[in-house]
Amino acid sequence: MKLLLLTTSALLSIGLLGGCGKHGGGHGHANEDPAHAANGGGRHHDGGASQVRFDEEHGLELPEEVVKAIGIETRKVERRAFSAKKVLTGQVVSVGPKVLINVSIPFAKAESYGDFSVKNGRLRRIDKLSGEVSGLADLMFEIDSNGNLKLGDFIDLNLESPKKTALLIPESSVLEGIGGNYVYVLKGDAYRRVKIKTDLSSDGLVEVVDGINPGDTVVTTPVVQLWLVELRLTKGGGHSH
Repeated sequence: MKLLLLTTSALLSIGLLGGCGKHGGGHGHANEDPAHAANGGGRHHDGGASQVRFDEEHGLELPEEVVKAIGIETRKVERRAFSAKKVLTGQVVSVGPKVLINVSIPFAKAESYGDFSVKNGRLRRIDKLSGEVSGLADLMFEIDSNGNLKLGDFIDLNLESPKKTALLIPESSVLEGIGGNYVYVLKGDAYRRVKIKTDLSSDGLVEVVDGINPGDTVVTTPVVQLWLVELRLTKGGGHSH
Protein backbone atom coordinates (compact mmCIF):
# COMPACT_ATOMS: atom_id res chain seq x y z
CA MET A 1 0.00 0.00 0.00
CA LYS A 2 1.51 3.33 -1.09
CA LEU A 3 0.80 6.31 1.20
CA LEU A 4 1.23 9.83 -0.17
CA LEU A 5 0.85 13.05 1.82
CA LEU A 6 0.52 16.77 1.23
CA THR A 7 0.11 19.50 3.86
CA THR A 8 -3.11 21.48 3.78
CA SER A 9 -1.20 24.75 3.43
CA ALA A 10 0.65 23.40 0.41
CA LEU A 11 -2.59 22.22 -1.15
CA LEU A 12 -4.13 25.64 -0.73
CA SER A 13 -1.02 27.42 -2.02
CA ILE A 14 -0.85 25.49 -5.32
CA GLY A 15 -4.38 26.59 -6.18
CA LEU A 16 -6.00 23.19 -6.67
CA LEU A 17 -9.11 24.29 -4.85
CA GLY A 18 -10.13 26.83 -7.48
CA GLY A 19 -8.58 25.55 -10.69
CA CYS A 20 -11.84 24.49 -12.34
CA GLY A 21 -14.41 26.62 -10.54
CA LYS A 22 -15.65 26.41 -6.99
CA HIS A 23 -17.79 23.35 -7.46
CA GLY A 24 -16.68 21.87 -10.76
CA GLY A 25 -20.24 21.11 -11.83
CA GLY A 26 -21.34 18.91 -14.68
CA HIS A 27 -19.42 15.95 -16.02
CA GLY A 28 -15.78 16.16 -14.95
CA HIS A 29 -13.50 15.85 -17.98
CA ALA A 30 -10.07 14.72 -16.78
CA ASN A 31 -7.15 15.63 -19.05
CA GLU A 32 -5.49 12.34 -18.19
CA ASP A 33 -6.95 8.91 -17.69
CA PRO A 34 -7.65 8.58 -13.94
CA ALA A 35 -6.68 4.93 -14.13
CA HIS A 36 -3.05 5.98 -14.68
CA ALA A 37 -2.81 8.48 -11.84
CA ALA A 38 -1.27 6.28 -9.15
CA ASN A 39 2.13 5.83 -10.75
CA GLY A 40 4.15 8.49 -8.91
CA GLY A 41 5.73 8.61 -5.49
CA GLY A 42 5.28 11.00 -2.60
CA ARG A 43 7.55 12.89 -0.24
CA HIS A 44 6.61 14.17 3.15
CA HIS A 45 8.14 16.86 5.38
CA ASP A 46 6.83 16.74 8.92
CA GLY A 47 5.67 20.18 9.92
CA GLY A 48 2.76 19.51 12.22
CA ALA A 49 0.24 20.85 9.72
CA SER A 50 -2.93 19.03 8.77
CA GLN A 51 -2.27 16.67 5.91
CA VAL A 52 -4.06 15.41 2.85
CA ARG A 53 -3.37 11.70 2.57
CA PHE A 54 -3.77 9.30 -0.33
CA ASP A 55 -3.21 5.61 -0.66
CA GLU A 56 -4.33 3.28 -3.41
CA GLU A 57 -6.49 1.12 -1.13
CA HIS A 58 -8.46 3.74 0.77
CA GLY A 59 -8.32 6.88 -1.41
CA LEU A 60 -8.09 10.52 -0.32
CA GLU A 61 -8.26 11.53 3.34
CA LEU A 62 -8.94 15.26 3.64
CA PRO A 63 -8.83 17.52 6.72
CA GLU A 64 -12.13 19.18 7.57
CA GLU A 65 -10.82 22.61 6.50
CA VAL A 66 -10.10 21.24 3.02
CA VAL A 67 -13.53 19.61 2.77
CA LYS A 68 -15.12 22.96 3.62
CA ALA A 69 -12.81 24.98 1.36
CA ILE A 70 -13.50 22.80 -1.66
CA GLY A 71 -17.21 22.67 -0.88
CA ILE A 72 -17.62 18.90 -1.06
CA GLU A 73 -21.24 17.73 -1.27
CA THR A 74 -22.41 14.12 -1.17
CA ARG A 75 -25.54 12.08 -1.75
CA LYS A 76 -26.72 8.57 -0.91
CA VAL A 77 -27.15 6.33 -3.94
CA GLU A 78 -30.66 4.97 -4.30
CA ARG A 79 -32.92 3.11 -6.69
CA ARG A 80 -35.75 5.18 -8.11
CA ALA A 81 -38.35 5.05 -10.85
CA PHE A 82 -36.74 6.29 -14.04
CA SER A 83 -37.70 6.98 -17.62
CA ALA A 84 -35.12 8.53 -19.91
CA LYS A 85 -36.20 11.20 -22.38
CA LYS A 86 -34.12 11.98 -25.45
CA VAL A 87 -34.39 14.23 -28.47
CA LEU A 88 -32.67 12.90 -31.59
CA THR A 89 -32.35 14.76 -34.87
CA GLY A 90 -32.83 12.69 -38.03
CA GLN A 91 -33.26 13.15 -41.76
CA VAL A 92 -36.26 12.20 -43.88
CA VAL A 93 -35.27 9.43 -46.29
CA SER A 94 -38.74 8.40 -47.49
CA VAL A 95 -42.24 9.94 -47.52
CA GLY A 96 -45.76 8.50 -47.73
CA PRO A 97 -47.68 6.64 -46.72
CA LYS A 98 -45.27 6.43 -43.77
CA VAL A 99 -42.34 8.76 -43.25
CA LEU A 100 -38.94 7.16 -42.63
CA ILE A 101 -36.44 9.08 -40.55
CA ASN A 102 -32.79 8.05 -40.32
CA VAL A 103 -30.80 8.97 -37.21
CA SER A 104 -27.05 8.34 -36.89
CA ILE A 105 -25.75 7.80 -33.37
CA PRO A 106 -22.53 6.46 -31.79
CA PHE A 107 -22.21 2.72 -32.42
CA ALA A 108 -21.87 1.86 -28.72
CA LYS A 109 -25.17 3.58 -27.87
CA ALA A 110 -27.32 1.94 -30.56
CA GLU A 111 -28.78 -0.93 -28.54
CA SER A 112 -29.74 1.43 -25.72
CA TYR A 113 -32.51 2.83 -27.93
CA GLY A 114 -34.09 -0.54 -28.73
CA ASP A 115 -36.91 -0.10 -26.19
CA PHE A 116 -37.52 3.61 -26.70
CA SER A 117 -40.86 4.75 -28.02
CA VAL A 118 -41.51 7.72 -30.31
CA LYS A 119 -44.73 9.70 -30.57
CA ASN A 120 -46.86 8.74 -33.61
CA GLY A 121 -44.37 6.15 -34.74
CA ARG A 122 -41.95 3.35 -33.94
CA LEU A 123 -38.33 2.29 -34.25
CA ARG A 124 -38.28 0.15 -37.39
CA ARG A 125 -34.72 -1.19 -37.24
CA ILE A 126 -31.19 -0.65 -35.97
CA ASP A 127 -28.51 -0.86 -38.66
CA LYS A 128 -25.05 -1.57 -37.25
CA LEU A 129 -23.44 -3.10 -40.35
CA SER A 130 -21.03 -0.23 -41.00
CA GLY A 131 -20.69 0.82 -37.40
CA GLU A 132 -17.41 -0.91 -36.63
CA VAL A 133 -15.72 1.09 -39.39
CA SER A 134 -17.53 4.43 -39.13
CA GLY A 135 -18.18 4.34 -35.38
CA LEU A 136 -21.84 5.13 -36.09
CA ALA A 137 -25.05 3.13 -36.26
CA ASP A 138 -28.30 4.10 -37.98
CA LEU A 139 -31.71 4.08 -36.33
CA MET A 140 -34.60 3.97 -38.78
CA PHE A 141 -37.82 5.42 -37.40
CA GLU A 142 -41.22 5.20 -39.04
CA ILE A 143 -43.70 7.95 -38.21
CA ASP A 144 -47.12 9.01 -39.46
CA SER A 145 -47.00 11.50 -42.32
CA ASN A 146 -48.20 15.02 -41.58
CA GLY A 147 -48.05 16.07 -45.22
CA ASN A 148 -45.45 18.77 -44.61
CA LEU A 149 -42.25 16.77 -44.64
CA LYS A 150 -40.07 16.43 -47.73
CA LEU A 151 -37.09 14.24 -48.61
CA GLY A 152 -33.95 15.58 -46.97
CA ASP A 153 -35.78 17.52 -44.26
CA PHE A 154 -34.38 17.33 -40.74
CA ILE A 155 -36.73 16.65 -37.85
CA ASP A 156 -36.44 16.27 -34.08
CA LEU A 157 -37.82 13.04 -32.62
CA ASN A 158 -38.92 12.95 -28.97
CA LEU A 159 -38.12 9.55 -27.50
CA GLU A 160 -38.92 7.99 -24.14
CA SER A 161 -37.70 4.77 -22.55
CA PRO A 162 -39.97 2.41 -20.61
CA LYS A 163 -40.26 3.18 -16.92
CA LYS A 164 -38.07 1.06 -14.69
CA THR A 165 -36.35 1.10 -11.33
CA ALA A 166 -32.71 2.13 -11.71
CA LEU A 167 -29.70 3.06 -9.61
CA LEU A 168 -29.31 6.79 -10.19
CA ILE A 169 -26.67 9.41 -9.46
CA PRO A 170 -26.38 13.07 -10.51
CA GLU A 171 -24.45 13.78 -13.72
CA SER A 172 -22.19 16.05 -11.67
CA SER A 173 -20.89 12.98 -9.80
CA VAL A 174 -19.36 11.45 -12.90
CA LEU A 175 -15.68 11.97 -13.70
CA GLU A 176 -15.03 11.12 -17.34
CA GLY A 177 -11.62 9.72 -18.26
CA ILE A 178 -10.04 8.01 -21.25
CA GLY A 179 -10.44 4.65 -19.55
CA GLY A 180 -14.08 5.11 -18.55
CA ASN A 181 -16.27 6.82 -15.97
CA TYR A 182 -15.53 7.19 -12.26
CA VAL A 183 -17.16 8.45 -9.06
CA TYR A 184 -15.73 9.31 -5.67
CA VAL A 185 -17.31 7.15 -2.96
CA LEU A 186 -17.10 8.14 0.70
CA LYS A 187 -15.70 5.19 2.67
CA GLY A 188 -15.31 6.11 6.32
CA ASP A 189 -13.20 9.28 6.27
CA ALA A 190 -11.76 8.73 2.80
CA TYR A 191 -12.92 9.53 -0.72
CA ARG A 192 -12.18 6.60 -2.99
CA ARG A 193 -12.32 6.84 -6.78
CA VAL A 194 -14.32 3.93 -8.20
CA LYS A 195 -14.85 2.97 -11.83
CA ILE A 196 -18.49 2.64 -12.86
CA LYS A 197 -20.47 1.50 -15.86
CA THR A 198 -23.31 3.78 -16.90
CA ASP A 199 -26.27 3.41 -19.23
CA LEU A 200 -29.07 5.91 -19.83
CA SER A 201 -29.11 9.53 -18.68
CA SER A 202 -31.89 12.09 -18.50
CA ASP A 203 -32.81 15.27 -16.63
CA GLY A 204 -29.45 15.53 -14.89
CA LEU A 205 -29.43 11.90 -13.70
CA VAL A 206 -27.30 8.95 -14.85
CA GLU A 207 -28.17 5.27 -14.55
CA VAL A 208 -25.35 3.18 -13.04
CA VAL A 209 -25.33 -0.53 -13.87
CA ASP A 210 -22.07 -1.56 -12.22
CA GLY A 211 -19.45 -0.31 -9.75
CA ILE A 212 -21.51 1.04 -6.83
CA ASN A 213 -24.44 -0.14 -4.73
CA PRO A 214 -27.59 1.32 -3.15
CA GLY A 215 -26.67 3.06 0.09
CA ASP A 216 -23.21 4.11 -1.06
CA THR A 217 -22.41 7.80 -0.60
CA VAL A 218 -20.99 9.54 -3.67
CA VAL A 219 -19.52 13.00 -4.10
CA THR A 220 -21.85 15.17 -6.19
CA THR A 221 -19.44 18.10 -6.42
CA PRO A 222 -16.61 18.97 -7.02
CA VAL A 223 -15.24 15.76 -8.56
CA VAL A 224 -12.72 17.58 -10.77
CA GLN A 225 -11.05 19.20 -7.74
CA LEU A 226 -10.78 15.86 -5.97
CA TRP A 227 -9.21 14.39 -9.08
CA LEU A 228 -6.70 17.27 -9.22
CA VAL A 229 -5.75 16.69 -5.58
CA GLU A 230 -5.24 12.99 -6.28
CA LEU A 231 -3.29 13.81 -9.43
CA ARG A 232 -1.10 16.28 -7.54
CA LEU A 233 -0.21 13.64 -4.98
CA THR A 234 0.41 10.78 -7.41
CA LYS A 235 1.92 12.58 -10.40
CA GLY A 236 3.30 15.67 -8.69
CA GLY A 237 4.77 13.72 -5.81
CA GLY A 238 2.95 15.49 -2.97
CA HIS A 239 6.08 17.55 -2.19
CA SER A 240 5.51 20.37 0.27
CA HIS A 241 7.79 22.86 2.00
